[in-house]
Amino acid sequence: MVPHTETLTALPKKAVWLGALGLIPFAALTAIAVFGNGTNASAALFAVVAYGAVILSFLGGAHWGFASAAMKDQPAAASRLLVMSVVPSLLGWVAVLLPMPWSAAVLAVAFLAILPLDRWALTHAFAPGWWLRLRIPLSATVSTLLFLAIASEFPRAGL
Repeated sequence: MVPHTETLTALPKKAVWLGALGLIPFAALTAIAVFGNGTNASAALFAVVAYGAVILSFLGGAHWGFASAAMKDQPAAASRLLVMSVVPSLLGWVAVLLPMPWSAAVLAVAFLAILPLDRWALTHAFAPGWWLRLRIPLSATVSTLLFLAIASEFPRAGL
């Protein structure tokens, strides 16, 4: 398959703005987790994990939408993507159930691990051509912030 011809077009401004605005809770909650103390830091860490799980699930939903739209024209490939699209939601759910800092670690890795699925969706012309160019910096930022939040836990845990 050949990716959409949109790969050379500019990213939609609304997608860039909405993606950037979606980083604000990650950044704010990570800052509180890193620089806060006691209850505030713990609550912020839980909140960033909960928010991360929701956003990861949202990404799975985007892939579900890509697969659903392609089901008529490419049923075999779309069916594979449909199955894989539920994995992010399951990972987010598991992350919320894990103790800190494992929950944040699972999410940090999951945001990076979904990028090959994004590439696969683009390669099979399911995702818009600009999708990966938006997703890579957003996922890299989210994972970095989650790893920073994890690092803030080590001094509190006596490590």
